[in-house]
Amino acid sequence: MANMAGIQETATIQKLSLEEERVVTKVWRRIIWISTLMLLFSQIDKHNIAFAAITMRADLRLSAAAYGMCISIFYIGYVIFEVPSNVIMARVGARVWLSRISITIGLISAATMFAVGAKSLVGLRFLLGIAEAGMVPGMLLYFTYWFPQAYRARANGWFLAAMPVAGIVTSLLSGLIFEMSGLLGLTGWQWLFLILGLPGVILGVFAFFHLTDKPETSSWLNSEEKQLMVNLMQKANLAPIKSSVKISWITKLKNFFTLDVFSLAIANVGVFIALSVNSNWIPQIVRGLFPGQKFAYIGFIAAAPAIITAIFMPMLSAHSDKTAERKWHLVLSLLLSISGLLIAMLSAHPWVGLVGLILCSAGVYGGYGVFWSLASGVLPENHRPAGIAVIHAAGTVGSIFSPLVIGYLRDVTGNFKIAYAFAITMLLISTVMVLIVTRRNKAQKVVVI
Repeated sequence: MANMAGIQETATIQKLSLEEERVVTKVWRRIIWISTLMLLFSQIDKHNIAFAAITMRADLRLSAAAYGMCISIFYIGYVIFEVPSNVIMARVGARVWLSRISITIGLISAATMFAVGAKSLVGLRFLLGIAEAGMVPGMLLYFTYWFPQAYRARANGWFLAAMPVAGIVTSLLSGLIFEMSGLLGLTGWQWLFLILGLPGVILGVFAFFHLTDKPETSSWLNSEEKQLMVNLMQKANLAPIKSSVKISWITKLKNFFTLDVFSLAIANVGVFIALSVNSNWIPQIVRGLFPGQKFAYIGFIAAAPAIITAIFMPMLSAHSDKTAERKWHLVLSLLLSISGLLIAMLSAHPWVGLVGLILCSAGVYGGYGVFWSLASGVLPENHRPAGIAVIHAAGTVGSIFSPLVIGYLRDVTGNFKIAYAFAITMLLISTVMVLIVTRRNKAQKVVVI
């Protein structure tokens, strides 16, 4: 136990008592709804450009490749500031930092209505990426302060379900907002950025007063509930055992960058590429499947994949918690997404192609809550702030080059079929990487440094 890399095995899935269940449920009701709404509108603000592009590309004279660059530049800012954002949150507290993220996202997204060309749009998207850096990994880290492993996949699943729900809201509202084009001299896409940007600001202000950093500092738990939560989370997030042996920074890096962390980071690249297909290109793909239809009709059709996904995602996460299994739930969801992309690529019938997009969305989003439950089981508590951010940042790198590649392939071929093949290849790599992960949910290795 006292060796340089002492390792302790502990069960990661705890069976909770009735009193523990009651208090965790109270925590759930306090945290999940506001967290989910904050992510919902941050995702809307990030991806509303996908619907805006239907007319904005012509107004600003953007090719598909140039539009892809506007998507990619967002993720460059995101990647640069993602790890620092999580480290800062661990120091200043979730209440302050997550509120700041939500407010700045809303303000910059609304300001996108003032874009007049490619350069101004690129600049605003880069600032939006900086503003949003840390929202998802920060909230995933925040959940490790409040939810034991028996609840974590569900917490992650309900929170991350905001991603496909954002697609529903954006699709349904965007078609209606576009009908405001010409009102007060503004185009439809300008109204889109303005109207959908402001809720994030309001939520950020509210979250500042509503969120609590950790159980021990909460005012809405009584003293007995506080102590129960503190004890429960100490068992869930096993504290590292102190070693009297001084360890070099090289050894610390080796302990941090394990094969499991590397595998999950690479896996997340392919996942993000598939997420990019669903979030950034669905409106244009659907318009290609159903040409000549009104914007409102396209909006309703484009919402279909997200609606099915929003139902499937919490169900899969709850089943993962119930069975205390992570890896195979994730693998099967990735294979479902691959199957959907194959159907979309090979089918010539628009409605069959839409079914393929639905399967792709359900698969890649459905397993994402389980993905982060698997990741939190791989990372010991002292590595989680940076570790979650590193794994998420690696995926975000996929979001940098994915729009550029997909945009280029769309310009060259005139359709999205080769882009589908690209996403399928990356998802196959992701599946292999998940299978390489060796630390299963039944036991968690905590490396002492």
